[in-house]
Amino acid sequence: MAMIIFSFANHEGWLAKLLSFRWLVFLGEASYSFYLTQDLTARYMNWNGNRLQIIEQYFNGSYLIYAAFQFILALVIAIVVHLIIEKPLNRFLSRQAKTHFKTQ
Repeated sequence: MAMIIFSFANHEGWLAKLLSFRWLVFLGEASYSFYLTQDLTARYMNWNGNRLQIIEQYFNGSYLIYAAFQFILALVIAIVVHLIIEKPLNRFLSRQAKTHFKTQ
């Protein structure tokens, strides 16, 4: 475990290099938005309370296609929420905190 931590701390090793790709870093930043929106997406996808009927009617009986669609929908919504709400709000709160602590 110490070797893994050391490898990540020094940005060495194939796993550290893999996880430093720009799109993986971005998905990591958007993960909190994904956490917040995935349950809402799951509830929306089950709008009439009968998931099996929805799968039969719209996804040709394939639960795998249903789950993949739900995951992709949740990911798209999370990215939009991250870009439109989370990042601007984070910048605003950071500026407010800097202003507040400079005046004290």
